[in-house]
Amino acid sequence: MAFVPSADLLRDIALCVACTEDDSRSGRAGLCDAHRARWNLEACLAEGSESEQVSLQRLVHGVFSSPDGGAQLLSAFDRQRRALRLVLEAHDRGAVRLPESIAETVERACTAGPRFLTGGSRSAVQHAS
Repeated sequence: MAFVPSADLLRDIALCVACTEDDSRSGRAGLCDAHRARWNLEACLAEGSESEQVSLQRLVHGVFSSPDGGAQLLSAFDRQRRALRLVLEAHDRGAVRLPESIAETVERACTAGPRFLTGGSRSAVQHAS
């Protein structure tokens, strides 16, 4: 069965000046970043079967029940964050040219880590970067 977005999302898209008109609205084409993200979230929630959720819970439980699973997860997160910072630094120095939307996404990924790692708010994470 094809995904059908919520009435609230469709209304917000219709009122958004950044979203381009798509009479059929059969897909995400022409949506602004915010509405595309909401569309994706709704689609994922609609598709998520109970068995997938149980599988994800089992994976998370397995990671944190192993002696060093949490440390491995945090280490992988830290390596990815450092790599993104290097990409952003290369962009800032002109060594690579990223499209502005991608550069902004990389910057958000660098600065918006999980709050439980810093014990503070998002702004505290941004200032720590």
